[in-house]
Amino acid sequence: MASEKYILVRPPQLPELQAIGQGVYLVGYDQQTDRTVKVNVQSIGGGEQAPDLNWRADTEYNSDSIVEFGLRLWKSLVDNNVGNIPMEGDNWTEVSRASAATTSIPNWAAGVYTHSPALVLRNNAIYRLTRPVPFESTDFEAEAAAPIPVWTKVSGGGGHIFEDQSGNTLPTRNVAKAGAGIEFEDDAVGEKTVVRASKNLTDHIDGADEEKHTSNQIDHGGDKLSSIIPQLVNLADIDVSDISVGEKKIIVAEKNAQGDPIFAGGVGLLDVIANPGLSTLLSETNPNWVGDEITLTGNNLEGQLGENSQFFELDADFFLCTSHDNGTTTSNGSATWKRNRRTDSLSLSIPAHVTIINQLETEAGWNAVAQFKQITAKSKQGSWFRRSSGGYLYMCLDTSNGWTRVGTPPTVDLEITTTSHPVLTASLAAHDFTTNRFYVEGTEPADEPAEQGQEWWDTTNKYVYRRNMDGNWARLNG
Repeated sequence: MASEKYILVRPPQLPELQAIGQGVYLVGYDQQTDRTVKVNVQSIGGGEQAPDLNWRADTEYNSDSIVEFGLRLWKSLVDNNVGNIPMEGDNWTEVSRASAATTSIPNWAAGVYTHSPALVLRNNAIYRLTRPVPFESTDFEAEAAAPIPVWTKVSGGGGHIFEDQSGNTLPTRNVAKAGAGIEFEDDAVGEKTVVRASKNLTDHIDGADEEKHTSNQIDHGGDKLSSIIPQLVNLADIDVSDISVGEKKIIVAEKNAQGDPIFAGGVGLLDVIANPGLSTLLSETNPNWVGDEITLTGNNLEGQLGENSQFFELDADFFLCTSHDNGTTTSNGSATWKRNRRTDSLSLSIPAHVTIINQLETEAGWNAVAQFKQITAKSKQGSWFRRSSGGYLYMCLDTSNGWTRVGTPPTVDLEITTTSHPVLTASLAAHDFTTNRFYVEGTEPADEPAEQGQEWWDTTNKYVYRRNMDGNWARLNG
C-alpha cells in the first residue's frame, strides 16, 4: 500500500468518452455467480456517438427534428424551419429528455434519447435502442413489438466475465486492472469507484519535484492525462448558494496557457439569464440597434454586458448573446446580442409598442402622396398595427423604422355620399371614364376634399368610384 496513491472518483466525475472504440465496457454485478462482470459496448451494437444537437440559426430543420437550446430539448413542428429561435409557438415545442445511463442503467421512460448506445431496464431485462439518436420514445411495448423492433433485448440478467487483452478469462476479483499501475475498485460503503495509481506511474518524467507533479508529467501509454484531469468535476466545488431551486447556470470552461481546457475557478458558473441591468441597454430606446442586432461595449469584466449563450427577455422580446469579450482592467469589453420578437402585431399593453403607435398616429412627418413616414422608435420589419375600432393599417417596410399606411383615418368614413360631397359626386358622375380613366379631384374648384381609400357608391347608375393617390378617382366597374 505504501507504494500506491489513491484517487477517489464518483462515477459522474469520470470524463465522457467522445469516441467509442474497442476495449470499452459496461461494468455490472452478476447476482447468480456473485461476480463483477463487464459487457463489451461494441458487442451490443455500440460505437455510435451522440449527435450534435445544438440549435444553429443557419441550419434547416424539418418536422420532428430534435435540437438542444437553453439547456432544453425542442422538437420542430414544421418543415423548412430556419432561423426561428426555439420557444413554445408555431415552430417549436419543448420535449422531455429521457434519462441517460450514468452510474447505472435507467428504467425506460418516455422522452427523447440523445446518447448512443441507449440502454434501458424493462421487465427485469436490458434493452438497447436500435434507432439513430435523437429518438423520441413514447410506447415501449408497441415499439418493442414493431416489425423492426425499436428496442431489442440485450440481456435477461446474465453477465460477462473479465478478459485480458488476449481474450483469456481472468479469475473473479474485487479489483479490475486497467493497464499497468492502474486499478479500479468498488467502494460499496462510500458508493464510489476507487481508482488506484501505482507510485511508479508518477515517478519523475521531466525532473519535477516528487510530490508536485504537473499534468504534463503524467503519461500513460503515450496519452497524457492532462486531457482527462481538467474534465473531472467535483459537485462539491459548484456554488449554488446564490440561485433558487429550479434556476439554472452554465458551467464555464476556458483554455489555459498550455492550450488545455480548464474550468474557470473551482468550477465557474454562468447564469443562464443575463444581468437584469441589461433592460435599459437592450430597450427600444438604444440608438445602436442595427436591424435586430446590437453590440454593447463597456465594462464586461464580470459579464455585466452579457456572455455567450446567455439569454434575456424584455417587453415580449427574446434576446440571445452570440459572442462576448470580457475586456481587461484597462480596456473595454463587449457583448453582441440578437433580438427576436415574439409577435409582429403591436400591442397597446407593451410600453415600447405604445411609443411606436403614438409616433405613427401623429400626422406630422407623413408624406401625403407616398403615405410613408420614418419614425425614431425602433421597429421590426414586418410588424403592423390597426386599432380594433378601425382607421389606418400601419406596416413597417424596412429595418430603418420606415412605415406605410393604407385605408382612412379613424375619424373619416370610408364612404362618401351625395350629401357629404355633393359637388364631387356630381363631378364623378359627369366625367367620361371611357376616354379618361381618372378624374382628378379639384378639377372642379368646388369639389369637396376626400381621403385616399374613400369610395362613392352610385346606386342610381350602379357604379363604384374609389380615390387613389394624388387625388385621382377611378371607376371600378363599367
